[in-house]
Amino acid sequence: MSGQTGNKPLFSQHYLEHRLPDSGEWQEDVSVAFSRLESLYQQKKAILPTLNEAQTEAELIQPILEIRFFSTLCDNFGLWNREILTGQDF
Repeated sequence: MSGQTGNKPLFSQHYLEHRLPDSGEWQEDVSVAFSRLESLYQQKKAILPTLNEAQTEAELIQPILEIRFFSTLCDNFGLWNREILTGQDF
């Protein structure tokens, strides 16, 4: 990565070259999840241009989040967001 300058507004070069590779998340083997994501995309890519926002969430976004174990997090965040916006406790 040394010598790349396209990231300066977002991250320091030192962080990208030295700190990030040492983080636990960076060490995780994501090959199985990546294969599942690639397979999902290949299955859905033909219909993606025809989907509206809700359909895209149901057909692509939610399955992606489930592959990476974030479905509960997103469900809870969605409820929290609705509570904040509407003042209702769900």
